Amino acid sequence: MADRHGRMLAELAELTLDSVRGLHDRLVAAETPAEAQALGLTLARVSRALRQTLLLEAKLDKDRRAQASQDAADEAGVRARRVAAQVPVRKARVRRAVAVAAAESCESVEAAEDLMDDLELTLDDYVRAFDFETGTVEELIATLCEDLGIAPQDDDDPAGDDDAPNDARPMTAETPPSPYLGSVPLPPGPPKPNLIQMPDGGWAPGPDSS
Repeated sequence: MADRHGRMLAELAELTLDSVRGLHDRLVAAETPAEAQALGLTLARVSRALRQTLLLEAKLDKDRRAQASQDAADEAGVRARRVAAQVPVRKARVRRAVAVAAAESCESVEAAEDLMDDLELTLDDYVRAFDFETGTVEELIATLCEDLGIAPQDDDDPAGDDDAPNDARPMTAETPPSPYLGSVPLPPGPPKPNLIQMPDGGWAPGPDSS
């Protein structure tokens, strides 16, 4: 409808302009003062109508551009909220996958922890800068692993679910007590005592599985 109104106003402006030109020619050719006065008044009224038409045409164009800008802003806001809602899920997947890669690549829990600390310092920047419209989380994981100097690994448990309660989870050489790695298995290393975390937060020797 806005386009139709714009076309009508444009046509009205052209017709009014033609009337102004015709009245001007008649005013110039007027033979008596009375005729000139009458034509002058008519010309002033038609000229005023032309100005109003042009102002309305300009307002319509301004409103159209403002609406287009608002629509674009609304669409951008929807996209931004959708992306923001996906950020925690993506970050969790990245942490889990990098933890798996760190556990496979590092020779000790401490080295893996250092890599995960490095990840936490830059993860937000990586997620914000990555174009998820054309890329995937897997590509982001591969980029992060490459920058951290480790090889990405297949993560069979991307959700990182672990049903074992914290106070009953054994800590061995294969399952380090890490806030990042959880129960991600580390490469075989020197044997360590089998420990169990107690309810008070301390550690105690676990049952001898041998």
